[in-house]
Amino acid sequence: MGQIFQLGLIGNPVAHSQSPKIFQKFFDNENLPNWNYNLFQLSNIDELKPLLFNNPDIIGFNVTVPFKQTIIPFLHSISDAAKAMNAVNTVKVIRNNGDIFLEGHNTDYLGFLETTKVLPSKPQKAIILGNGGSANAVKAVLNNIGIPFVSVSRNPTANQISYGSLLDLTFNEPTLIVQTTPVGMSPKVNVSPIFPFQHLNENVMAIDLIYNPEETLFLKQFKNHGCFCLNGSLMLQKQAELAWTIFKNNEKK
Repeated sequence: MGQIFQLGLIGNPVAHSQSPKIFQKFFDNENLPNWNYNLFQLSNIDELKPLLFNNPDIIGFNVTVPFKQTIIPFLHSISDAAKAMNAVNTVKVIRNNGDIFLEGHNTDYLGFLETTKVLPSKPQKAIILGNGGSANAVKAVLNNIGIPFVSVSRNPTANQISYGSLLDLTFNEPTLIVQTTPVGMSPKVNVSPIFPFQHLNENVMAIDLIYNPEETLFLKQFKNHGCFCLNGSLMLQKQAELAWTIFKNNEKK
């Protein structure tokens, strides 16, 4: 069969991921039967080194919650974009005479940027739920396309508000809400982040970066109030396409 080229996803949890299906389409479209994509659930980031050592065919992997930031100290190089966002979701593995070098990238930026192009109008402001690696990509995109935002945090600092402050919000102008936390993701689909759903109106647009389930309990609340809603499927697809270009240009040595 020849040399195997192994890709995968590290995170916790990962069973919900659609990445294997997406990458299998890439492999099929380019007639690459020696490539495959697996899910690697890690209990902590320290399990990464033995994973790579015990699986010498791994030449790259994606990173999801909760490791998009904690992986950074393990990297040997990091792209300018990933450094600016302080988050990595794509890692190229370069093997050379038994040594392993890890090269970090961030493709979430492109994924979220493409998602914003589907919005029916340009929001005048945005509110971001969550402060992890995905939130950093969202912030970078909003900064670059000129949409002011605030983040919601349990311990707010500059440019952040508390969850309690959400109760005082009004939506008199086009407003984008971006949900970046894993709350509501499969299998725990019966929970939702805190939000004053009773204040919603048709001025509000909502993006939940979760894609499994396709419609979270969070998004259902927005839909019930006539809001434009998107899940994370488009972001997943677009970031995967860029990650694929990074992976397939790799060469094992």
